[in-house]
Amino acid sequence: MTEEIINICPVCDMIGEFNAHTMEHNKKTLHFCSEQCKETFVAHPMLYLGKADRGKDIKRRTLHMAEPLDAETAKQVISCLTAMMGVKEVAVDGEKVHITYDLLQVTEKVIEKALADAELPLSKGWLERLHRAWVQGNEASELDNLLAKPAPSCHKLPSK
Repeated sequence: MTEEIINICPVCDMIGEFNAHTMEHNKKTLHFCSEQCKETFVAHPMLYLGKADRGKDIKRRTLHMAEPLDAETAKQVISCLTAMMGVKEVAVDGEKVHITYDLLQVTEKVIEKALADAELPLSKGWLERLHRAWVQGNEASELDNLLAKPAPSCHKLPSK
């Protein structure tokens, strides 16, 4: 009889049986509820090992699709995105997809990849591509900043 592995996903705190998505980190076996959570952890492990201040970091973004979506494609987009960990809300309005998500569980880059994998193309206009690149850079910096320790200032003594 095999031993059941019941654990808590370090990214989303989901409790359950996690046999498929595991990895070793610092001689400790970690179990994840999904491949998405595993990839999120690999990108910023210290955020999820209790070394950083983890609150909710809710983002609201609008992604522009290549063309206005019909009802069937809109359902497909909503289904694709709401299946992702960290996605809180999705609404479609013509070619615009309004999405609310927790940055500590999913990034816009991961969302864009999921849409591309589902063959749901985003706008290829230069302004839209520039905006998405700016958002991705901003989110990467924000995640890195969560790990940074505050620098000493004239109002605060350096920590020992």
